[in-house]
Amino acid sequence: MTRRDFSERDIHMALDSELPGDERVAYDAWLDANPELKARSARYVADRAALRAAFAGVLDEPVPARLQKIVFGEAPVKTAASRSRWWLAAAAAAAVAIGGVGGYVAGIDHLGLE
Repeated sequence: MTRRDFSERDIHMALDSELPGDERVAYDAWLDANPELKARSARYVADRAALRAAFAGVLDEPVPARLQKIVFGEAPVKTAASRSRWWLAAAAAAAVAIGGVGGYVAGIDHLGLE
C-alpha cells in the first residue's frame, strides 16, 4: 500500500462515506498519524450533528406544492413586463444631461473664463 497525504476533500468524502473502501483503510491510518487533522475531522462531525439537530424539524416538513411545481417545471413562467420602460431610459438620459451640464459649468468656473 502506498502512503499518501489526504486532502481536505478526502476528509469530507470520508465523513460523507464516499471514500472507497481501500482508501478508507489508508485514510484511517493517516488520520491516526495526524492528530491535528483528526481533531478537525471530529469538529466536522460535531458540526454536522449540530446542524442536523438544529434543522431536524425543517428537514421533516413536506416541500410546499408551489415549490415542487417550480422545480419540476410545472409552474407557469412569468414573462417580462409587457409595457415598455421608456421612462427609465428618459431618466438615465436626463441624469447624463444634467451631469454633463453641471460638469461643463463647474469646469468654466475653474478655468477663470467669463
